[in-house]
Amino acid sequence: MGISPVLSLRDEDVGQASGVIASAFHDDALTVYLYPVDETRKRLAPLMFEALVRYDQLFGQVDRLPDFTAVATWLRPGETAETADRLAQAGFDALPDEVPLEALDSFFGAIGPAIASVAPQPHWHLRLLGVDPGHQGGGLGAVLLHHGINRAARSGHPVVLETFSERAVSFYLRNGFHLLLDDVEPVSGIRFWTLRHPTQT
Repeated sequence: MGISPVLSLRDEDVGQASGVIASAFHDDALTVYLYPVDETRKRLAPLMFEALVRYDQLFGQVDRLPDFTAVATWLRPGETAETADRLAQAGFDALPDEVPLEALDSFFGAIGPAIASVAPQPHWHLRLLGVDPGHQGGGLGAVLLHHGINRAARSGHPVVLETFSERAVSFYLRNGFHLLLDDVEPVSGIRFWTLRHPTQT
């Protein structure tokens, strides 16, 4: 089987890409914390993920595989801090009041300083990497991941990410990442890991 080509996401495909991310992250610890009721999560989480994907498509880089089997969203070195104007352009201000943006902001406000303390240098930030549930386990996530690692290597910057899945930690370690931080966000009790890839070839 040949290697699938990696494509850059177009504006008109943000909705389809965010649907893949929402499906892949439906049972993620943070998503469940924000939307404890399954039906509410199915209704509102895709709207939140669409704003996130649109932000990264506008101001970072979003990659996908053909047929939207996998999607990865990135923030560029030196541009990982979000601004109110950019959030508005991505559609966060238009989200329903039921989307718990305050809880989301509070969560990342709590873990952000800890992550910054172990990864202070400019880096590519892998925000979201999701594989369509029907295609998981076939190495598609690794294809997108290494595409991003190679791009980061060409720019001379490392890759940094955080995850709330112990299973994902094992995946990233197998793909050359080093563990920087293993901690717990105090309010939610969610365990999170920060990992870094030096992007050396």
